[in-house]
This record gives sequence, structure tokens and C-alpha cells, in this order.
Amino acid sequence: MSRLVGRPATLVAVVTALVLAGAMLIVYGLHRGTGGQQTAADGSPFFSDSPSPSPSPSRPDPAISVRAQVASYLASSGTHAALALLDQDTGEKVYYQENQQFNTASIIKVDILATVLYQHQKSGKKLTSTESSNATKMITQSDNNAATALWNDIGKGPGLAQANKDFGLTETVPGDAGYWGLTKTTAADQLRLLQVISNPTGSAPADPPAGAPPSTAAGHGTPGPLDVASCDYLFSLMNRVEHDQRWGVPDAAGSHATNVYVKNGWLSYSQDNYKWIINSIGRIIEPGHDWLVVVLSNYHPSMDNGIDQIEHAADLAVNGLRTATP
Repeated sequence: MSRLVGRPATLVAVVTALVLAGAMLIVYGLHRGTGGQQTAADGSPFFSDSPSPSPSPSRPDPAISVRAQVASYLASSGTHAALALLDQDTGEKVYYQENQQFNTASIIKVDILATVLYQHQKSGKKLTSTESSNATKMITQSDNNAATALWNDIGKGPGLAQANKDFGLTETVPGDAGYWGLTKTTAADQLRLLQVISNPTGSAPADPPAGAPPSTAAGHGTPGPLDVASCDYLFSLMNRVEHDQRWGVPDAAGSHATNVYVKNGWLSYSQDNYKWIINSIGRIIEPGHDWLVVVLSNYHPSMDNGIDQIEHAADLAVNGLRTATP
């Protein structure tokens, strides 16, 4: 008797389940687009039969591969070096060990002259004939006596440090007493110095000195504290460096380079068993590119060995970016 009473309830449950299932199928069907495309309640598709095209991959950063090439070369050659490269036209840059400190040797002479010019600019005075003569000899011939005279004129280390503070150099420590060549610096700071003298404040003079950068080459970055006349003067001297000292950065200049500027430093350092410090800083202007280049190195067994290695590192970096960003 109890089984007979339970059957109608069972039938009702089955019918109810079938009705609900049918309703779900109807609703599901109402939410299908034509051709089996599933749609939202408002008729818009949840997905498309033809997938949307994938976004084109972004261009890989050429600086990554160029840095890897530089690092591989320096590691394989056993060279202790740092490099900083900036193309002011494209913004591309390559850094390697850029915050590691090295003794400057004679590349400090660019910083010394920048300080001389900055101090005179602030005081409203022009260079004396003696200062101008010392500046020319210090940069174009790398004359040490001229450098010492100007080092004393600026107030030695404290004078340099004060100017560098205004230039934005934060990792350069002036050498003690008269040892200006033992100033410690980094590739990042030397690149910043090149940026300062590449981006002057004020308008260009009517008669820039021979060898100065073209006026179209200025204005890449935030103007530094040096005026155009000071920067033009400094670059004009870096353009006239004696032929036997035009190694390093100039080796990376392409055949279409219009202006090349350099200051090198070299020193057989007694504290390192007379191994060689070899440094080069400079600028290369060519169509479509305005390269600022810094290579610092030490512990070389000979001067020629050091020059070969820093030139190859500069070539790898500049040519690598030049090829990637024609």
C-alpha cells in the first residue's frame, strides 16, 4: 500500500525534472547566436569563430643584446672595464659596470676645464691668456704641467667637487693634494659630464670656435649649468687633440661622422705593479646619431693592450646600436 501511494509522487518528480531540463535547453538556445556562436543575453558574442589577430610583438631592445656582446668580450679577454654609451638622437643607451670606480688619469682634464669655465662664467670673467694657453695644452696635448696649473687655479679638489655638485656628478672623488690623475670616477658620471657639455644653457654665439659642434646638435636633454660659449670652447679643443692621442672613442666613428671629440687618459700605475689605466671619453656626431661614449679600464699589461681592448668594446657598443637603429 505504501509503494502505491509513493508512485504518484515519483511521477510528479520526474515530470518536474523534465520540465526544468526543457526550460534550461530553451534558455540555452536563446543565448546561442547563429551558426552555433555563443552569445550573451544582449546578443553580443562571448567569443568569435575567427580569433582576433595577436598583437604584433614589440621590437626587442637592442641595448640588451649589445650589452651582452660587450660583457662577453670583456669577460673573455679578462679586461676590467666599464662602459657607458648614449645616443642623444635616439635615446638608446648601453651601460656596463657603469657605477664601478676607476682612477681617471688624464680624462680628468675635461672636468678640470669645465670647472675653470664654470667658475669664470659665474664670476663674469674671461680666461686670461695664460689660462687659455694652459687649457689648450692640457686638452690637445694632455700637458700635465698645464693641468696642474689649472687644478691649482680652481682650488684643487674642493673646487672640482663644488663644480661637480652643480654638474650632477655624484660618484667622482677628487684626488688628494696635487694628484688630480688619481681622481676616482665612474662611467655613469663621465657620461653625465659629457651630457652637461653637450646640452648648454643659453643661445649659440654668432661666431663659434672652429671644431665646435653644430648648433643643431644641442638641446637633446636638460640644459646644464655651462653656457654655449663654454661648451663650444671645450669641444673645440677636444676636436683638436693631437693625432697620436686620437685613439679610443674615435675608433668607433663611422665613415659618415661629421664631428669627433675625444680626451684620453693613460697611466702606468705604481700601486698596481705598473699595470696600465686606459680610459677614453668622447662624442661622435653623424647623421641620425649623436653618440656620447665612455670606456674606463685598468690592470692592462701594456698601453697598446689596453687601447686595443677599449677600442673593441667601444666598437661593439656603437656599431651594435648603429646597426639596430639606423
